[in-house]
Amino acid sequence: MFRNPLSDHEVPDNILQFQTPIICDYFQKTPNEELILVNDENTQHSFFHNYPTSPYIHANRVFGGKNYPQSYKIISLGQYPTRVIYTRKEKGINYKVPNNYQVETVLNGLTVLCKTQYQFSRKIVVRYTVEWTDENGQIRSSYSLSSAGAAGSLFLKEICNKPNSRVSGTTLFGLDTSFLQQIREIIASQPQQIPANRKRCFTELTSQSQKNKRISMIGKEIATQTLTILKENKFTSSSEEIIASLEAIILKINGEIVELNFHSDNITDFTQHLDSIIRACDETLISRDSYRRLAKAVPNLIREYVIEKR
Repeated sequence: MFRNPLSDHEVPDNILQFQTPIICDYFQKTPNEELILVNDENTQHSFFHNYPTSPYIHANRVFGGKNYPQSYKIISLGQYPTRVIYTRKEKGINYKVPNNYQVETVLNGLTVLCKTQYQFSRKIVVRYTVEWTDENGQIRSSYSLSSAGAAGSLFLKEICNKPNSRVSGTTLFGLDTSFLQQIREIIASQPQQIPANRKRCFTELTSQSQKNKRISMIGKEIATQTLTILKENKFTSSSEEIIASLEAIILKINGEIVELNFHSDNITDFTQHLDSIIRACDETLISRDSYRRLAKAVPNLIREYVIEKR
């Protein structure tokens, strides 16, 4: 029997086994110059890692003059929300708890996945989950809304049938890994990348004028790219003048027929053509809405928004 500094109770040696075999091979095969050593002056803990190039971290903690090794595999780094929760103080030190954090380690000979998930309601709490696979290949889990240690203790209670066994949640979840906290804070302080294309989806546009503007914009892009394509494919004369032209394209947008007309250089002829359409509509008492519905049904008709610009 011994008193494990990671536990509040005396427990047999075979109950709390923190030394993890899951990544020993990785550290044995990795040259020392590729590993980074981080010493925490406040706690005398040491961390060997090459994160984020490698997800593996090996920790060596000192409790009562004895070394206690523990290894981790970071599955999800997580991030700190605006209102962050801290761990309970241990020797006057507490640590930030990240949201959406997932780390794999070994406890009592079983590989476990430790996860945190903030739950935002009237009172902000963290759901601490310890997940493992049983002998039948079924994924099982224990969780607590009070602390990471409570979630670990529930795991030990179910696996070892020792209701009084306790474990340090800070150590089990690796929440005292100081350099990970620094990485999260650096990422959070960096300006967010603004997407290059912030256009709303066409189906999200609410007004017809917005849709017409989007259609007109794509028409201009098509016309520009078409000229480049025609030139690259040598639709030209011996003097390198382009001899082909794009007259019209018919699009079917969400079931609606839309025709893009690419007018000739003779603006006067086209303007007169639009005037004749307007005059015909006025004489036959065809309203704008009626013409719009007619143009939808007959793709060859000039779109109503083109006439509207006239």
